[in-house]
Amino acid sequence: MADLFRARELMLGSLPLTPFSTRLEPQSVSGDPAVGLTAQLWDPLWLLGRQWQLGELAGEDTGTPLTVRVRATAEPIVAWRPGPRDGGAAWRDLPAGTPLEWLVDAEVGDAARPGARELALAGWALLETLEDLGEVRAAAALRERFAVVGGGEEAGGGEEAGGGEGAGIRTAHLADSWSPVADALLDTAIDAHAVLATFEGGARPSWWRTALRTGPARRASAERALAHWVSWVRAEVLPDRGDDGCWVGSRLEHEFAVATPTRVLRAPGHGGGEVSWSSFDVEPGSADGEGGVGDPPPSQAVSRVIDRTMLATGLSFPGMPAARFWELEDARVDLGSVWADPHELARLLVVECALVHGGDWLVVPVDVPAGVVVTVDAVEYTDTFGTTWTVDTDGADTERWRMYAVTGAGAGAGAGAGAGAGAGAGSEALPGLVVPPASSGVLQGAPIEDVGFLRDESANLVWAIEHLVPGAGGDPVVPRSAPPARRVSAASVEGEEVLAYDLMTEVPQTWTPFLPRVGPIAGRAVGAVTLVRGRVARYSGDSRVDVAPAGTVLSGDEHRWVDSAEVPRDGVRVQRVPVISRRGDGTWASWTGRRVLVGRGEAESGLRADITVRRPRP
Repeated sequence: MADLFRARELMLGSLPLTPFSTRLEPQSVSGDPAVGLTAQLWDPLWLLGRQWQLGELAGEDTGTPLTVRVRATAEPIVAWRPGPRDGGAAWRDLPAGTPLEWLVDAEVGDAARPGARELALAGWALLETLEDLGEVRAAAALRERFAVVGGGEEAGGGEEAGGGEGAGIRTAHLADSWSPVADALLDTAIDAHAVLATFEGGARPSWWRTALRTGPARRASAERALAHWVSWVRAEVLPDRGDDGCWVGSRLEHEFAVATPTRVLRAPGHGGGEVSWSSFDVEPGSADGEGGVGDPPPSQAVSRVIDRTMLATGLSFPGMPAARFWELEDARVDLGSVWADPHELARLLVVECALVHGGDWLVVPVDVPAGVVVTVDAVEYTDTFGTTWTVDTDGADTERWRMYAVTGAGAGAGAGAGAGAGAGAGSEALPGLVVPPASSGVLQGAPIEDVGFLRDESANLVWAIEHLVPGAGGDPVVPRSAPPARRVSAASVEGEEVLAYDLMTEVPQTWTPFLPRVGPIAGRAVGAVTLVRGRVARYSGDSRVDVAPAGTVLSGDEHRWVDSAEVPRDGVRVQRVPVISRRGDGTWASWTGRRVLVGRGEAESGLRADITVRRPRP
């Protein structure tokens, strides 16, 4: 045993106390590592031979662009028109600094009316301002004459196609988080809409003048506060947008047009949200500025000449090859290892262009004002040898190659909505880049209403299902439908069960049917299948009542019918969302817009007709 312990001590004593470490370091003969890092060549002729072998000496010009001069013409967008071309809406002046989304995306009419929460907050803002100024009697007079009455607004359903006789149920607004607050503060709130209608005209009623305190300075201060409140409510809370909106209910999309002094651009299928160049089509006959303008209002706006000279900047993108010797390339994107099948020519061409010609592209940013159509007139650059070259821009956009070009609605296959890439021969293209007067960024909130249009192949119907609807204060709530009451026939037989006949099974109250129909509807010559809105009926005894939708989307006449092609197999969803952005002067612009999204697939309502079932004796 002693020999065993002695052998173990000898083995441990022979091992090193610290682990090994190996390093490879350059060793210079002269003692200076800079000589090896310079990578000197002792045979320059060999390097020239390699350059000749690889084709580097075959270049026509070895000069590098230093400065680039761009001359362009910016034609301003001066007018816009809501709705379809044949909708009858007139052209309107385009306010300077106003985002185009605030004009075309916002709702109009009763749908744009704010909820009870916004109206109450606007009224409290006036009351608090008057009380801070010491006008307590004036605030009390407003509460006395414009107090909010209880009972909530009601939304009723009108006569719909496909329904029968019966009284429509007026579905009250659903309770939300604002309802208990409104009940507690009902006596202190005022109707901002009624106050605006009374004081917007400029004339002041006698009771208002009597309620104000005496003294010219005090009265002037109260009048200024009231005038400022009226201007704020009209601009932000209750803007007058008219009755002509851009939302086309039968197609579930927006449509509008903008115009320069010589051209007309139309957005036939805008789904909501950001407005970019790809949203537009050029009106036939107006691409060359010689007709087809229609009747936009005359404008004194003139085109601006843009002349910019700037330094040339090389294009950079992740994975591009390094342009300098000994430069470490970015390993986050490795275009050289892109895998592609032999038939995937497009992917191979993209990789080859990036790896071979990626360093030949230059970026020349030219700042232009928003709301213009920019046409590039000339591009010149000066290289390192002082030579000025003129870039030929005549063949930049042809029928075989186009980028960021707006074409007409008759573009050939491959051209998207407004995009001209791949347009067919003979399609009209706008010689310029469209920079719409859109916002640089918007903030979008959670949806306050969500309606899904889904197909039910078993019942041969399309259902509009309300997933979210605005409550009494404007907050989104989930609508709940009462369980349907069973209609049991009076006929019975001896035994534990009775044989009952049902005309049809009932569907949830939040489901609104759209029935297919072929032919003219409401004076419209419709050749394709059109989906006409129907009714959801409920029975109480022998009486029938029709249930109206609880939300805003399905309550108006804008969705009285929907084109069948707008509801694909996957369905479609329409959401109402609150949006806020900034104008050109920095002020806020808020509105409620509509977004069109992809649906969640087909629906199964379980609707059956003419059935007999056995049920327990009632």
